[in-house]
Amino acid sequence: MSNSDILFAALIKELTNFYNSATFSVIKFVLGIYVVVLILDLILLLFQRGVGEDLRVTLFGSDVPRELMAARSQMKKDWRKIRAELGSGDEKRYKIAIIKADAIIEDILFRLKYKGENFAERVSNIPEGQVEHVDDIKKAHEVRNRIVHDENFPVDKKLAEDTLYLYEQFLEYFGVVH
Repeated sequence: MSNSDILFAALIKELTNFYNSATFSVIKFVLGIYVVVLILDLILLLFQRGVGEDLRVTLFGSDVPRELMAARSQMKKDWRKIRAELGSGDEKRYKIAIIKADAIIEDILFRLKYKGENFAERVSNIPEGQVEHVDDIKKAHEVRNRIVHDENFPVDKKLAEDTLYLYEQFLEYFGVVH
């Protein structure tokens, strides 16, 4: 055995002894605490910077306000009631369901802070590609307008289902339903 082999074996033995020593255990413990503190600091800095808002922008293409996120459960309840109107077999209740669905969408657009004094203006101010199903909402809103402005406008179950489906697509996009 050469001197270099003996020196290498002694070095390995000393490193093994140090690795198994109480001193190294204390160093590992202190470094573990330090890493945990660094991770917590990183998390706190990200929250302080507003990562939650950035995440909403990433997921939804726009900054979804907290109050909209908080109102989702009530909107879900309202939507279930609206959908239940389809089972009534009453044309007046179909019309009311469409008008109420339109009001939910208008509330969402208002909470998202789209500019405009009414539904049509707010929908037209949505930047292209930012929100899915905008054209469907415009079609559904046209049906709602015909109901409101023409009391003789006929609404059968098929039209009510189709119109509510258009609204529902928009609501699914924001996680309000399903």
